[in-house]
Amino acid sequence: MQLDGICPLCKFVDETHQHLFFKCSFSTVVWQHMATKNMILDMPGSLVEVLDWYCGQVNGKSLNSISLQCSLAATVYGLWRERNCRIFQGKVMGHDKVMRSIVADVRDFLSSRRKMKQSLENQSLCRNWGLSSRIFLPFRFLGSCL
Repeated sequence: MQLDGICPLCKFVDETHQHLFFKCSFSTVVWQHMATKNMILDMPGSLVEVLDWYCGQVNGKSLNSISLQCSLAATVYGLWRERNCRIFQGKVMGHDKVMRSIVADVRDFLSSRRKMKQSLENQSLCRNWGLSSRIFLPFRFLGSCL
């Protein structure tokens, strides 16, 4: 069990919330992967910046908003879970397994959604997340052909 104050993810710097979630080289790789999944060019680098950015980006019940909300929660939880596994169980998953686990959590949640608009942005998000088109509203003709 490691409780020496050094970041259990990178093992180089004192562990603080700011470092663990936003400045750690391990966390940065995970955040960048999640940003790519959500079609975001660059993630903010501090808790205050993330909250400011997040409040400006997440509005309504669009697939993009839901994806961002779920990704934020799953990424924080995934990093915290990896930290705790390293400290309390001596297990190391590494970047790839942590990212796969987070992506699977987000994909599972998003795939349970239904009645989303079929837009180019939503179709791109579905491709990025490997989601079925079943989450979209069924296509209906607006008028009669007769």
